[in-house]
Amino acid sequence: MGELDLNLSTRPFPAYKLRTLLLTVALVALVGISVWQVYYFAFYSSLSNQIRGEAQSARVDSMVLGRRLAEMESKLSRPDSVAKLSEIEFLNDIILRKTFSWTRMFATLERMTPDAVHLTTLRPEFIPDSSGVLLHIELRGRSINDITQFMERLQAAPVFDTVRVQSEVKVENEVEISLSVPYHPEREGQ
Repeated sequence: MGELDLNLSTRPFPAYKLRTLLLTVALVALVGISVWQVYYFAFYSSLSNQIRGEAQSARVDSMVLGRRLAEMESKLSRPDSVAKLSEIEFLNDIILRKTFSWTRMFATLERMTPDAVHLTTLRPEFIPDSSGVLLHIELRGRSINDITQFMERLQAAPVFDTVRVQSEVKVENEVEISLSVPYHPEREGQ
């Protein structure tokens, strides 16, 4: 038997199955995206509330620490505190000078000094809040090449920083140079 077409309408309906399927898929996708956006909106809202709370507690802590700092500064600005701080600084300077190894510094300089160069003056300047010492050196050499060799050795050594030449004078057959160089004894052996 053959198939029976029972569409009794005067105008038959066109096939809407594909359009309906596409629109249904689009609707499901939109609903999924909306649910996703609502979830992340709630998630990020809770995070922002948490951050606001942390920021508020940080502001309170900052205010408390600011008041405490002001109290400390008022205590430190009193004359007796200023006198104690200067005494402490003076004693720390003495301790730094006592712990400084002069023999190690002289041995290092002696090892680096060429035969044709002679140190005429060595004046250390202890730098506050630093483990280094600024050495002011005056030296005399037969030629500028001998002095250059000495300065290159200083530059190559890890215990010395950048050499700065203050003055250069030629006296008879010799050259006199005045320079300064930071010396860091803690770098010995590196």
